Amino acid sequence: MSKPTLLNASAYDSDSSIEEKLVQFKPYIVRLAQKVFGQHRPYSELQHPDIDDLVQEVLIKFWQALQEREISHPKAYLRRVVYHEFINFCRRNRVTPLPLSLDSEGEIRHGQLLAGRSEEMDDPEHVFEQRSAQADLMEHLVDAVETELPPRQRRAMICSLRDRVDDVLTLMAVFQERQEDIAQVAWPQQREAEQRLKASLSPARQKIAGYMEAHGVPIAPYGISITP
Repeated sequence: MSKPTLLNASAYDSDSSIEEKLVQFKPYIVRLAQKVFGQHRPYSELQHPDIDDLVQEVLIKFWQALQEREISHPKAYLRRVVYHEFINFCRRNRVTPLPLSLDSEGEIRHGQLLAGRSEEMDDPEHVFEQRSAQADLMEHLVDAVETELPPRQRRAMICSLRDRVDDVLTLMAVFQERQEDIAQVAWPQQREAEQRLKASLSPARQKIAGYMEAHGVPIAPYGISITP
């Protein structure tokens, strides 16, 4: 029996918000799938039907998940699902993907994924999960900065994060998704003003740590630190 097509979610659920989310995020899913498959060369079997099948699998899982719960970070969730479905495809077709490198949007960097045949395929899932966990952590961290901190503490924390995170471009991109440009956010040039602003970091860190703990998000791994 053929799999259901989820282009029109109303056939399965009357909740129009689920249908809207499927329509909203399908282009993002397609783009991720195209990037994943586009980096494989020179295997002719990786054609559009494979991409379509992966997109359909992800849409089905997204629809099922939306039936059960609200997804706070859809892009992070979809990245994980796309990566896992891609791994399943590789296992079925005995293709070994090499580790991914992600761009400033937490997506697959062009030209960074190759594939090879393998009699005994290595398991690359931990690589994908690590990349995805890092992107999830960054999104939670930015959410905490935006929702928990007053303006002065927010500025201080953004400056501190820019000094400390390993991937500043990703940090900036996550803020930009929330319509906030932090490119020009910087410490004051005058030393006394900088010291006064840095004094607000301690309560800001406590609020961020409390937020992350409440959401079950570890801070230490993946090159992100909010502590001095």
